[in-house]
Amino acid sequence: MTITTSNYSSHGIFAYQNAKIKAQNVDIKINGGPYAYGVTAEDGGVVTIKGGKIAQTGPLIIPSLPPVINQSNSAIRSINATVNVTDSIIITTDGLAARGIYVSENGIVNLNNTNITTNFGGDTPAIQIGKSRNPTKGPGTINSSGDLIIETKEYLLSTPIPAPYNIPVGTYASPAIYIEGDGSSLNADTNTSGTTITVPGRAIVYGGSDAVSDPQSNSVISLNNAKIKTRNISNMTDNDLIY
Repeated sequence: MTITTSNYSSHGIFAYQNAKIKAQNVDIKINGGPYAYGVTAEDGGVVTIKGGKIAQTGPLIIPSLPPVINQSNSAIRSINATVNVTDSIIITTDGLAARGIYVSENGIVNLNNTNITTNFGGDTPAIQIGKSRNPTKGPGTINSSGDLIIETKEYLLSTPIPAPYNIPVGTYASPAIYIEGDGSSLNADTNTSGTTITVPGRAIVYGGSDAVSDPQSNSVISLNNAKIKTRNISNMTDNDLIY
């Protein structure tokens, strides 16, 4: 199944309010901007994908000005819903806010052999479990079997971006895994899984902190056979400026 979109809020696959969608061997290309997702499910929706690839990008933030920065969003998103990926998936994103996978509000994403590459440094963690805005719901859960391969890349911003964005010059990098909500769960510890993370700067961040664990958080990250490679970046700018 091949899906290509380019409009402002044009999702590739969207399941809403208990709708169920199944697709296999997907080839999804999204160029729709900050409200266009590759695969998204909300409020009880269920999407099941049997393998394929998702490429996520978007239009330029300010087309008339350098630098070239796209504005995008998550390749896979689950909000109080479930996304199942039952075979190998390759996710590539390029742009501000172009996360690989985002879950919140009891959302669940189940993965099997997943490769995620985020090519823009600002606000683009490969995996993010977001803080729930609904006090009756928790943040979310991601379960990964098979291999989980993550690479995030930095972005050198040599020209400041004016208002309303007000992004200063700097080198921006996002963590591979960003856990924001108390009670989040990332499970990648099955017997067959291995986790490989290549990232500039920080690999795992809890709630914006540099700490690998937060004593006030009930969140859990479980990795099996993990290999984490980080590299220092001189003059790296705090990602919160662009987040």
